[in-house]
Amino acid sequence: MNSRLLLFMSEYVWGGAETQLRHLLQYYETNGYEVDVIIEHIGGFEDDKHLVQARSEMKYVHFFEFYEKGVGVERRQHNIDSFLKAHSRKVDYYAALLFYEADLVRVDIIRSYGIPVVYSERVDGTVVFKSERLIEYMKKCDSLTCNSSWAKQRIEEKIHRKVEVIHNGKCVKDISNKRRSRKIKNILVPSRLTVHKNQKFVLEWLQKAPAFDGTVVFAGKTDNKDYFRRLYGMVNSGNLKEHVKFYGHVENMDDLYEWSDLVILPSTREGTPNVILESFLVGRPAIVSDIGPEQEIVRDKRFRFGLEDAGNIQKCIEAVENLDDKSYYEMIDHNRELVINEYNIDRMASSFYRLLKSLDKPNAVIDGKSELLNWQKEMPAEPDDSALKRKSIISELLNHWLWLKQNDISISAYFHNRGYRTVAVYGLGILGERLLDEMQKFGIEVSYIIDRNADSRNSDIPIFKDIQEGMIVDAVVVTVAINYEKVFEQLHKLTAAPIIWIGDVIYSAELMSLDRSPF
Repeated sequence: MNSRLLLFMSEYVWGGAETQLRHLLQYYETNGYEVDVIIEHIGGFEDDKHLVQARSEMKYVHFFEFYEKGVGVERRQHNIDSFLKAHSRKVDYYAALLFYEADLVRVDIIRSYGIPVVYSERVDGTVVFKSERLIEYMKKCDSLTCNSSWAKQRIEEKIHRKVEVIHNGKCVKDISNKRRSRKIKNILVPSRLTVHKNQKFVLEWLQKAPAFDGTVVFAGKTDNKDYFRRLYGMVNSGNLKEHVKFYGHVENMDDLYEWSDLVILPSTREGTPNVILESFLVGRPAIVSDIGPEQEIVRDKRFRFGLEDAGNIQKCIEAVENLDDKSYYEMIDHNRELVINEYNIDRMASSFYRLLKSLDKPNAVIDGKSELLNWQKEMPAEPDDSALKRKSIISELLNHWLWLKQNDISISAYFHNRGYRTVAVYGLGILGERLLDEMQKFGIEVSYIIDRNADSRNSDIPIFKDIQEGMIVDAVVVTVAINYEKVFEQLHKLTAAPIIWIGDVIYSAELMSLDRSPF
């Protein structure tokens, strides 16, 4: 069986990160490399015609969609976790690639199935300043990447781990007709309408620029409706209707780039901005906010504006307009060569493939999986090895459980959110005892305990050696550390109630506490 990559995507089409992932998937498809893609539908775009087309055309890329509509966020996460458990048994995944910071909470779950994890930061590294929890998960990843030197420096300084820079990649396009006039009349602002893209800064400049007699087009999906209403309110109050147009999502941007004299990107934070790479490829000048990642692309400071005063945009526009023909065309040619040489699509895709495959090393694995992390697979082992493995797993689970408690996260939410009010507990070792304490504290009834050493146990809760047919429960929680799949097989023959492993409860509890909004 060929090994595969496991890739998590928030949506198939959304922002710049998804654009890069689609390039990567096309590279895998072209080269016959298999990949399983989990589409989480964080943005709610569940009727995506692009995804439908990709699914029908791709042979080596396999899509698995998980919807929130009708089931809720928590149930969707449970479905994804169940998918991971089932597919990790029958598919040899050589790595999992995460692009979305909220998915970092899956690191422990994914690695517990023996799958190395790579996290790729797609913005400017601010993830390391959001919470200590995310930092700890980044440290647990097998490899880290980002798309700018700026992000690399910030992450490495914070977590003291090596981070590899893999630049975004763009497909080479023919250059549009070069502008003969320096006069800026047609301005394109190509980005999703959301707060950190900072389109209001351009409107603030327009309010201060009564001499501007051209048109500004905002092209991008509305991610934040309240923000869009604020922008529209600024247009109305500033009498800017004749100068401003909102195009929404544009399927093919080529005509707009051709129309434009200048591209503006006023973001307060960015990764590597794909729209600037695209404008450079087609021969259009761009001015950008003077922030770290954009300094790497727009290297001439005359074409970067500070965000302290919207009037700075005017200074950059004048810098472009005042260029003589020779300087202007040299700038256009230089920008295009920069993208072709440093932001090549094949280089981006092959760099990811090389990095991901490097984690699949025969001298460090057993049956394609890390020996340390392969405790959920059935593998032959001496009794002493099994005892050590059991202790290691129990230690890891208890450590994570303690961390949850220190951060006021209770595993009882796992049961409450699923409507489980009564449970049976299989196994009364250390994990079983801790679970009983948690259930009693948070009002979840343990109807009975199943334990093979029933005669030697003392408990106020009934203890049996097997499932009790007359005692109906909402779920059965298995608390053994290893070989629990065999227990699952036995229990499924005796009850229709859901069978849950204690490790899934512990690792999934955190998903409920994380804000998964991309804004």
